[in-house]
Amino acid sequence: MDTGTIAIILWVVTVLSYVIYNLWKQVNKLQEIAEKQAAFINETKTAVYNVTYMFDKIDEANTFRSNDYVGAMWEELKNLNDALKQYK
Repeated sequence: MDTGTIAIILWVVTVLSYVIYNLWKQVNKLQEIAEKQAAFINETKTAVYNVTYMFDKIDEANTFRSNDYVGAMWEELKNLNDALKQYK
């Protein structure tokens, strides 16, 4: 083989190595992002579960059923709780 062929082969190997290295870095970065998002989703699910559980526990006694301001706010909170339950 002559020098020109060897130079072209080395150039192609260098370019391919650079491309593969950059793709590998991007895949690692995306994996880290996916892991962080999965952890956030799990933490959010746990928080939603805890909030809805405590809300249901408090609501069992029907303490806040009056028609005054507290009762109206309780109904709004209950609607929010029902909306959160779909994310359990």
